[in-house]
Amino acid sequence: MRIVYLIGNGFDINLGLKTRYSDFYTEFHKQKFKAKGTELLKTEIKENTKDWSNFEEEFGKFTSHFGKNVSEFKETYKDVVLSLSKYLLKVENSLDLKKINKDQFVSNIINPQFNLLPYDALQIKKFKEKWKDRPVTINFITYNYTKVIEKIFGEDNSIKIGETYFGETINIEDIKHVHGYLDKRMLIGVNDKSQITNEHFKEQDEIKYDLIKSISNEISKEMVMDDCITEIKKAQLICIFGSSLGNTDLMWWEILGEKLKIDQNCFLIIFSRGADTNPLIPSEKMIIENEVRDDFFKKIKISAAERKTLEKKIIISVNSNMFNILAEEKMNIETKNIVNLTE
Repeated sequence: MRIVYLIGNGFDINLGLKTRYSDFYTEFHKQKFKAKGTELLKTEIKENTKDWSNFEEEFGKFTSHFGKNVSEFKETYKDVVLSLSKYLLKVENSLDLKKINKDQFVSNIINPQFNLLPYDALQIKKFKEKWKDRPVTINFITYNYTKVIEKIFGEDNSIKIGETYFGETINIEDIKHVHGYLDKRMLIGVNDKSQITNEHFKEQDEIKYDLIKSISNEISKEMVMDDCITEIKKAQLICIFGSSLGNTDLMWWEILGEKLKIDQNCFLIIFSRGADTNPLIPSEKMIIENEVRDDFFKKIKISAAERKTLEKKIIISVNSNMFNILAEEKMNIETKNIVNLTE
């Protein structure tokens, strides 16, 4: 069985790392830049921080300030990349591996159904039984620049993490960084030229090389995007964690949609973090589930008939304990439970 995890920034945030763009702005505002465009960008963000929560989408719109001045935009783009890289490297280095429960992480990876509600968990359990006597191969496709997963497991991306009931191996095969790293091929941009507001920039190769992520991946000639698409196509179980299903990564949601349409032996689990819900009122979670499901289906552009078929192959999990792997956090939860029992 082949399992693929698509990992977004929510994974790092879940570990207490300040990797949101809004965390970065504080440092960014303090810096002085020679480029006028970068100084203007600082002002724009400061005045509309809420709008800039989706930095890449807003950055595509910000191109309208540059007219036909490609070189000035490229200076600003470089300032942003270098500044964000420096900030996130400091954040990544603050990760305390001693606080991470590696065994819990491995358990979550192997059995994501353990963090689903009983009905959904039973569906995945029955589905996985088709491959019960086969080896399990797990791949990570991360949209993060940080190497947090590598730090947890060590430098070797390909490792054995367990065995099945039948004695077959469970391996992590690879960890792919589709948007690059903090020191190499760091991609910040949009999905396609429709998300670039500046009409002149839309047809400029120099801009597209930087700002359209699929093109940036292609010109890097490292074939990371191709490898990731191949892994998605081969997967039987796909799990999304820590992603907002943003428009600037639209191509990936469309690829998932195509995969689900043509592959009968594939399940998708979307682990979503929403507003806090009251366990006494199940409808609160269901409303969030429906919102996430509707958003995903909008992204992949399918017909009503196709949606009816695909809905049976998609599970939305809201505010689960998936990847809650901080040792301190676990201890605090257990302590709270003890207190509750004695009240």
